Amino acid sequence: METPIYQGRSLKFFYPMGSKKLKALDCPYLEIPKGKLIALAGPSGSGKSTLLNLLGLIEPIQEGAMHFDGYNIGKLSEKEKTQIRRDDLGFVFQDFLLFDALTAYENVAYFLKNLTLSSAERHQRVCASLEAVGLEEQVQKRPLELSGGQKQRVAIARAIAKQPKVIIADEPTASLDQETGRKIMDIFLSLAQKNGTTVIFASHDPMALAFAQLQIKLIDGNAQLVHRGEEH
Repeated sequence: METPIYQGRSLKFFYPMGSKKLKALDCPYLEIPKGKLIALAGPSGSGKSTLLNLLGLIEPIQEGAMHFDGYNIGKLSEKEKTQIRRDDLGFVFQDFLLFDALTAYENVAYFLKNLTLSSAERHQRVCASLEAVGLEEQVQKRPLELSGGQKQRVAIARAIAKQPKVIIADEPTASLDQETGRKIMDIFLSLAQKNGTTVIFASHDPMALAFAQLQIKLIDGNAQLVHRGEEH
């Protein structure tokens, strides 16, 4: 049996609230398999973003332990975590985080510059990822010239182009119409099924959630892994 890409035990995360602490996550047990399209589902404030940040090595491990691809995250230095984020993780943030001064092409290419790629391979990856999200006609446009949905697709293309082990996406269809959203989810599912990429996304969108092969349901910070078909 293949080792999961993530393994977590007794994970707890708190945010300071004055002199007290607010519990944002309480996850006794977590295993995320490789090569699956996985949804984090739950109401606002249930812990989805906190768990995404832990999986993305953005927030530190406060209590408990979590392993990523065999590495104990809590024991890694900041330099080691930065290297994993650079090489192995692709991010799609809800507020896009694009560089306004760069074109769509340059925004995607920017995060490939530290990878050991030839200029030809870098160019091929950028063009292929922008074409995959339907932006081949907007490659020279800057973010201020793009709609919200187009910016979201640039952010998705940027994550795809890295060809990471894991893509972490926060509400990836939130700024998209349903037809474009379905195309994006088709891309994510294909990456999981054909490339073995683990794609983890948080969403309230029923259409997007229907694509997930597995769901992690969160309620008041408590996480439960649900296989499709187990809910009925």
